[in-house]
Amino acid sequence: MSAALLGGPAHALDCRKASTGLEHRLCADPGLRKADAAMGKAYFDLLGLATDPEVRAALINSQRRWIAAREKDLGGLGEGEDAPNADEQRAILLDATAQRTKYLSERVGGTPKLIADAMKQRARVAAYSGGSFAGYRANCAFIPDRQDRAVYSYNCFGVMNVQNGDRICSVSEDFASHYVVMQRAVADVVGGKPRVIAACVDSQCPGVSVTGQAAGWNFDPTPEQADIVESFGPLNKLDPDIAVLSDDDDWLALPGLRADQGWLNACLTDKSFPKRGRVSDGHGRK
Repeated sequence: MSAALLGGPAHALDCRKASTGLEHRLCADPGLRKADAAMGKAYFDLLGLATDPEVRAALINSQRRWIAAREKDLGGLGEGEDAPNADEQRAILLDATAQRTKYLSERVGGTPKLIADAMKQRARVAAYSGGSFAGYRANCAFIPDRQDRAVYSYNCFGVMNVQNGDRICSVSEDFASHYVVMQRAVADVVGGKPRVIAACVDSQCPGVSVTGQAAGWNFDPTPEQADIVESFGPLNKLDPDIAVLSDDDDWLALPGLRADQGWLNACLTDKSFPKRGRVSDGHGRK
C-alpha cells in the first residue's frame, strides 16, 4: 500500500513489491499485515463514497500524507540509543494503524466524518469569492510522547487561507519542540501577488488574549510571518485533516487550526481591517 498510494489513489499492500524496511516488516508480521489490510479496506470504502472531485482529492491527499509520515517517522523506530525495543515497535505500528482505521471509519449522523468535515469547510467559506490563494496546506507527522518512547501520536499542522476578492486572511499552526504556535495574517493581493500587511501571534491577537487585553497587530511582519501567505503556491481546496472554522469566539482556546467566523468575516469584508492603534497596557493606560 505504501509505495502504491504515493503514486495513485489506492492499492492494496503487495508484499511481492515491498521495497522499504517498513514494508518488509509489515509483510513479515501477520498481525501487522492484517491491521494494514483493515486500514486499506476502510480507506477504499471511504473513497468509494466520495462523489465530489475535490472531496475525493482531499481524501487521497490525506491518506498519502499518512503513509508518507508512517514511512518517515516510524520506519526507523529501531534506530538510536533510546529506541523502542522490538515489542514496543510492533505495538507502535499496530496502534498507529488501528487509530488510522478508526479515523477513516468514523461517522457523523451516518455520513463519514472526513467527508462531512470537508463539506463543512466548503460551506463555511461559500459566502466569499475564493481565488488562487485560497485553500489549505498541512504538514503531518508522528510525534513521540515526551515521557513514553513507546507512544506516538499522528498530528497535522498547517495553514488555512480564505480569500475574498483581493483580501486574504490566514490562520496557521506550527509545531516545534512540543510547542504549538498559532498565528493570524492579513494580506492584500497587489500586482497579482499576496502582500502581508499585518500579523499576530497566539495571545497577542486582538480580542483573544487569555488575560483579556489585546496586544494588537504587528504592521511590520517578520519574514516568517509573511511566509504564512506569501511563500505558498497552489493549495488544496479542501483538507479535512485541518480543523474547520469554529462558531466559538475564543478560537485560540480550542485544539486544532480554528478561527471564529466573526473575525474571518470582518477580515475579509472590511477594508479598514485591521485598524492601527495603541492598546491598553492592562492598567488603564494607552
